[in-house]
Order: sequence, then C-alpha cells, then structure tokens
Amino acid sequence: MLTLYNIVAYQVAWFACVLTAAYGVPWIGAATALAVVAAHVTLIDKSPAERKLIVVALVVGLVVDSTLLRSGALRFVSGTWPEGFAPYWMLSLWAAFATTLNHSLRWVMHRPLVATLLGAIGGPLAYLAGAKLGALHLPSLQTALPLIGVAWGIATLVLSLLAMRLQPAPLPKSLAATALGTIMISTLGGCQSAQAPIATAPRVDLQRFMGDWYVIGNIPTFIERDVYNAVESYRLDSDGTIDTTFTFNKGAFDGPAKKYTPRGFVRDTETNAVWGMQFIWPIKADYRILYVSEQYEHTIVGREARDYVWIMARTPLIADSDYQALLAMVERAGYDISKVRRVPQQPKSETHAQ
Repeated sequence: MLTLYNIVAYQVAWFACVLTAAYGVPWIGAATALAVVAAHVTLIDKSPAERKLIVVALVVGLVVDSTLLRSGALRFVSGTWPEGFAPYWMLSLWAAFATTLNHSLRWVMHRPLVATLLGAIGGPLAYLAGAKLGALHLPSLQTALPLIGVAWGIATLVLSLLAMRLQPAPLPKSLAATALGTIMISTLGGCQSAQAPIATAPRVDLQRFMGDWYVIGNIPTFIERDVYNAVESYRLDSDGTIDTTFTFNKGAFDGPAKKYTPRGFVRDTETNAVWGMQFIWPIKADYRILYVSEQYEHTIVGREARDYVWIMARTPLIADSDYQALLAMVERAGYDISKVRRVPQQPKSETHAQ
C-alpha cells in the first residue's frame, strides 16, 4: 500500500511541477512537490538517512540541470533565478524523486547498472515529456537527448550507490518492478504522440514587433469563434512587459465590439520569441512567435501544445499566395491545418464608409 502511495505521490508532484511551469505559475508545482516531500519524511520515512538522500538528490539535481542549462541543451520557459542555475521548481521535483529511491524504486536503485540504464533512458523521456507539455524547450533533440541521457545516467548511478549505503536491504523484486513499470508508463504517457519541440523564430526584435497585427487566420480559442476584424496590438512597457490589446467584432463586421487586455511576459530573452500571456493572474499562457518575416509584415504565433495558432499581418488583407505560404509553415510546425479558419477582415476605408 505504501509503495502505491509513493508512486502516486511522485506522479502528482511531477505533473504539478511541469504543468504549472508551462502555465507560468511554477510556485504552485513547487509547493505541491514540497508537500509530497514533507508528508514523506514526517509520515512514511522519518529516518535521518532518508533526509540525507533527499539533500544529496537536491545537490545532484542542481548540478545536472544547471550544467544542461549552461550547455544550451535546454531552456526553461519559466526562466531561472539566479541566472544560469536550475529553477526552484526543478529542484523541488528532484527532492520528490528522491523519495522514491529507497521505496518504490528501491530494488532498481540497489542495482547500480540497472539504475544507470534507467536514468539514461528515463531521463530523456521525462524531459521530452516536459517539453511536450510546455515546461521547457529543447532547441535540438539530437544534441539535448544524448546529453540528458549521459547526465541522468551518472546522476542515478551516484544516487544508487548512496541509496545502497544508506538502506542496504532491497525491496522484493515484484514490488519494484510494479513501481518501475508504473512510473515509466506515466512518463511515456506525457510523451505519447510527442512531436519534436515546436521551433520558434531565431530572434525577434521586440521594438519592430510592437504595433497592430491583423488576425488573418487562426485555430480559435473559445473567445475567438465567429469574430470579425480581429486585431492584436502590442506596446513594450518600461518594465519589459508587453501591454496587449485584442479587439474584434462578434458575429459580424458591425457586431458588438469586444476588447481584451492581457499582458505579455518575455520568458526567453535570448530570442524574445517565447512569451507568457497573462489574461488572469497568476496564469501565463504559452505564447510562441514561430515566424516573423524579414520586414515584420507577417507573423505566426503558436503554442508548444499545437492547439491554437494565429496567422497575422500588418494589413487587414494579404495576397492569397502569401496566406498559403504562411499556412504551409503552420503545417510544417506540426499543426492540423484543417482546423485553421480565415478571420474576416474589412479594409479600414470600407469600415469608415459604413
């Protein structure tokens, strides 16, 4: 029964950390993971050895993720502080992972070779799942996944040797196999049908990107169904955030005027292409600039989940050849373009004539 609890508790911590990081509220996930750890050391295993193992796992996690971050193998969409070090929510996840080492994963961790293989295979799968869910970005899978595999293989070997020293008697093999299978299936579930992380524009000049963008086509959110004259406007504020105004008419060109004023937060300052868009505090929705033309006349905005996309231009109407070219880019990014709809736009002269 305790083994099942240990498995479920870790999975709750993992999904909480990854999903809340993806939505810009990583402190919720970190608090959940720390609650799992606190419950473990106060109710399940009160031994000093268990606390020591958790502390060592935190140090190992700090080294592993900070090294991967500085190597350029990955980027965390929530940002990092201090700069260049693993974010706090990842460290809380390492602490939660440590609670499984001498419990649900005990039989595995008491066999160093098996533990090393688990880390080398399971580590990259877990990070790929995290990228799919939008918590981090892997710029190059060919580079990132082998590096993560090596780092996690070494990390689990170190933790395995320490676990053996602190708790010499392993769990029955059947229980450990059940635990390992459950954890791997859950992780693979996050990767199921996983495409490569969505590519973004290599560099976005924020000053040039500001201003009005007419929505030419989209896979609409629930508020964007049956909209006309949709315009997204950006203004860069002095604090580095983007004051955003989204306006449209509902149901017809002369339908009721609607207005939303979310705020954008640049998460990736190296490219300025990954933002968090906050409609309601404290949630920041994933928002990625996939493409912007050289003259900043056309742009495509999407999401890691590939659920919504926006094709936008500086003018309300564009040539059909330009639209088809942009639509082809959307398809290459991994979207189902059968879901994309044209957004009716009316030239300003016609609007003023009415």
